[in-house]
Amino acid sequence: MKPRVVYISQFRDACGYAVAARGYLRAMENYLQNNPDSFDLKVYNINAENTSVKRLAHNEEAIISKYEFESELEIEKYCSEPYVAIWHLPAPMYTLSGLYPADHRWKTFTKVVKGASKNINLTVWETKQPPESWLKMYDLLETDAVIMPCSFNKFSLEEASKIKTYKLPHVVDFKNTKSVPIKNIENVLKDKFVVFSMSQWIPRKGFDKLVEAYNMEFGKQEDTVLVIKTYLNVMHDFLEQIPLDKQAQHIGSQISQIKNKVFLPETKESKAKIALICDLLPSENISWLYEQSDLFALMTRGEGFGLTVAEAIDKKKPVMVPKASAYLDFTNDESTFYVDGFWEPCHSSPELHSDLDWFEPSVNSARLQLRKAYNLWKKGELPQFGQEAQDWLNSCGFTEEKVGQEFYSILQEECKDLKPVSQNMFPNKSESVFKEKIASLKWDLSSVAPAEVATKDIITNKVNKLTGQFAGEDCYILGCGPSLKNYTPEFLREKLKDKLVIALKQAYNYVPEVVDIHMFNSNNVQAYEYTKSRPLVIGSSAENISATSRGLWTVKQEFDIFFFIPDDKNYMNALCNSRNFDDYTLDKTIYRPWGPGMMYETVLHTALHLGVQNIYTIGWDMENPGTTTSHHFYEDSDKVLRKPDPMKKDEIVKNIEASRDAYKWLKEKGVNLYIGSEGSHVHSDIPRKILA
Repeated sequence: MKPRVVYISQFRDACGYAVAARGYLRAMENYLQNNPDSFDLKVYNINAENTSVKRLAHNEEAIISKYEFESELEIEKYCSEPYVAIWHLPAPMYTLSGLYPADHRWKTFTKVVKGASKNINLTVWETKQPPESWLKMYDLLETDAVIMPCSFNKFSLEEASKIKTYKLPHVVDFKNTKSVPIKNIENVLKDKFVVFSMSQWIPRKGFDKLVEAYNMEFGKQEDTVLVIKTYLNVMHDFLEQIPLDKQAQHIGSQISQIKNKVFLPETKESKAKIALICDLLPSENISWLYEQSDLFALMTRGEGFGLTVAEAIDKKKPVMVPKASAYLDFTNDESTFYVDGFWEPCHSSPELHSDLDWFEPSVNSARLQLRKAYNLWKKGELPQFGQEAQDWLNSCGFTEEKVGQEFYSILQEECKDLKPVSQNMFPNKSESVFKEKIASLKWDLSSVAPAEVATKDIITNKVNKLTGQFAGEDCYILGCGPSLKNYTPEFLREKLKDKLVIALKQAYNYVPEVVDIHMFNSNNVQAYEYTKSRPLVIGSSAENISATSRGLWTVKQEFDIFFFIPDDKNYMNALCNSRNFDDYTLDKTIYRPWGPGMMYETVLHTALHLGVQNIYTIGWDMENPGTTTSHHFYEDSDKVLRKPDPMKKDEIVKNIEASRDAYKWLKEKGVNLYIGSEGSHVHSDIPRKILA
């Protein structure tokens, strides 16, 4: 049997990890084209940014789609045989499943890594030493090996740990990327000495040092321009987010502050021009920026590879970089404008700790190198440095062909002694015949956006994907009333295994094996542990609940869709009073009314939207008008996080009357509603069909 490989990374994000991952994937595809029987490849995409690349280069989207899993069910089947998991992420990102409580893809990621015959981390770090958090994660996961793209990382890890290491450079293939001009900047660059820098706007990248050195050296002349292509951190929920259209203003103000620190004789302000670009550009525009530049400059305090440096060289551009870090693997003294500096503890950086060292570049040294490059440009001699740099890069073997071969060599070594997979990572397959369809739906919903990103448009797009998915089916709705216990779990498992089953709140816990869709809101909510293959999960509560609280009141809770209920508790506006059920069909609005009660707010409308023909409710009991005490099939306990106020007698009566109108409304829509358990207090006009 061919070795199975699951390659996990941020394939559609904009960061350096994502760019590198797409390069490695192209290399694997190149190798498999020539050696189709060598190994079996699947990819698992993780989105860690809230803004992904809109258009990928090199036919990359087609390659990702070719190898990408189509559903969680496919993952379970694929991972039932020995496989190698290569997780191309910063090692601590394994813990992000706890920071993305509603995104089941992160949960599945942890299962794939833990369940693998071997797990291998493909990563980089930017400091002189490997971070302690990396080493702890390798111990926790019993990681078998670590792949790094540079000697800088490999040597430091070998000094700090006994874990097996491999060096696998990134693919560098930018020379043939076509170029498309950015029209509004063409005139700015004309007849200028163009210094280009591109990276994320974080302290490690050293933009503060670059802007300072550039303004000090060229502040009195007007024939230079520094082009900065950058963006702010776009990780979900980690840092305060600044929208893309506001980033230029935010970063521009920081650049102005740095410039204002520079005081030059006889000059009130620097004449040196800075062009700032904060848009997420396609590769064609990036290629053009490289081509228009005379010098690529990155005053970084540390790199794990230096992909932008390599890309600039691949476009025949000389580079100015500090004389330290990973890119020393592919730069040399003859063609590189090296900046001196010194190692010192990290500081002012949220992603790194101060017990690690990074390289602090010298502003004066950078000024000297900028002036040297400028003088060579004036003489017309600078381009030859770019040619020499490219020749040196070409000798390093960063092509798709070479990297693909090296990857397979690593894979061959690691597949010699594969242990059995951990079967308990995907336990107890559901008996539901709808398991595969539910898995596919969950996958489709997550492709729209992670669940915690809940805007009106996103929820609408997700709801549209549910339209008519179970047309003509019988649907069984399990509520939390006492009559649910009229049937044993064993009976329900057998009776409902070939039916579409929607469970409300704690009813899921009664017979989880057959539940296809789990729905709940903030009342009587508890933490639900989906130990089986997880159902499709729909949550709802007040619109003003924060995004971080939409795990529905516990960090363990997962969900796929989150419905908003306007925070209006005026009983006169409740649906059981207005009974305008048709105004709240899901094709008209994703905003849910206040019922009170989930059946009125979300459940019946969802079943209708799914296209079912017959609805049987079990445990939809309502209250006896003679009492105002709530009863459930389970005992109320401390596990319940929020309890509603008891209903008044007149409210109970109105709720019962509303059930009759809901029945009539569904009948008009061609849907039959039945009560499937004895002891329910819903209106007597609704026919009873007790399960045999």
